Amino acid sequence: MRVLFLISLLSMGASFVSPIFAAEQLRFGNSKNGEKLHQQHCIKCHDSKVYTRPDRKINSYENLQHRVGMCASQLNIAISLEQQQDISRYLAQRFYKF
Repeated sequence: MRVLFLISLLSMGASFVSPIFAAEQLRFGNSKNGEKLHQQHCIKCHDSKVYTRPDRKINSYENLQHRVGMCASQLNIAISLEQQQDISRYLAQRFYKF
């Protein structure tokens, strides 16, 4: 009886861990894929100078994610939330260093 109870608790715990893990993976994204997506979509409008100028407006990872999503939405670029996170991760690692 105790074994069944423990198995039940473990399986319930796994169901909570899985979405948390997925959300964490989404937050960090895939930088290599982000670089490819950046080349396909982002440099059509601006070059890397926008990321390195002294008066840049992006000062946090959350702000960067918002900006990438806003650009995708305003320009009607059909990319998933996961792909937006990949781009954000690439930009954070390559230019913003946060």
